[in-house]
Amino acid sequence: MDLYESEIILDDADIQADLDAEIGILAEMDVEKRLPKYKEGNKVFGFFLPGNKTAIISKVYDAVNETGYPIYQIVDEEGVIHDVCETLFDDEETLIAMGILPNQAGIVAEKDSDYIEKIRQENEEAIEQIINSLGLKSSEDSIEQLKNCCRLQAYMAENNSYNSNVMAEKGNYSDEFITDIDLHNALVEKSGVCTSNSLMFQSILSKLGIPVECIGLTVDSGGFHMANIVLLHGEWYYFDTTLEGEIRRDNQAQELVLCCAGLGSQEYCPYFNPQCIVRKDETLELPQNISVERIPISVVNSFLEQSSYSEKSK
Repeated sequence: MDLYESEIILDDADIQADLDAEIGILAEMDVEKRLPKYKEGNKVFGFFLPGNKTAIISKVYDAVNETGYPIYQIVDEEGVIHDVCETLFDDEETLIAMGILPNQAGIVAEKDSDYIEKIRQENEEAIEQIINSLGLKSSEDSIEQLKNCCRLQAYMAENNSYNSNVMAEKGNYSDEFITDIDLHNALVEKSGVCTSNSLMFQSILSKLGIPVECIGLTVDSGGFHMANIVLLHGEWYYFDTTLEGEIRRDNQAQELVLCCAGLGSQEYCPYFNPQCIVRKDETLELPQNISVERIPISVVNSFLEQSSYSEKSK
């Protein structure tokens, strides 16, 4: 069976319209011209920058982008000049919390080492439990791999909530342990942020032998986001479990329909700007073979068993 074939017919146009309406909210910003927050000579941080993720502002343009944010000329650590919108800058604490920069100050005390080991054990147990409960199976067949991806994304959309407060907690731990804590938030606590969800999605699919990466993205309205790409049938596809969960919470009364699984750049990139692959100790360039077209919604949703994903009534 090809990824683009299915006997189940859904109204792709209506579902795509719903998706466009949901994601379109991200682009709605006050277009009033904003005053620059930075001056020439200021050091700024950005996850997309090389080395220590820093650059120096060399010029403040009078121009703004389409959402009213100032534009700067910056010079990175390698001497490369960039024209960058203010919304792409991060503070150092955020990059540390994301695990992109090392945390020099936050060191786990020796007495907490048992706690970290407990966290890691619970993570492994949760991965096995979820794999078994969803009936996910290792396979080299692209259709079986897609089925695993879709069932996992449906499970996460039903059970995981978004909680930005967990970001503050991660600052208490060194870079060595942030990933464990973040993963535990999603796997066990069922609460976290986009990094938590991306790590959970990656950890479970990797356990099944499916090629999957976490990717860092920006949005035109400002801010950092993290999602996943999965290699299926020779091409990479976008899977955004965090956005899927937000859409699901807005449509609780309706039957679960996946909108953000198996997306191509044609559907996903008008709303998000993929920047790089994000791993624990490095960032890498995005692969070239990212699919332009999505896997049809009818195919993606043909794998779902509607009554088997929610843990709320168990």
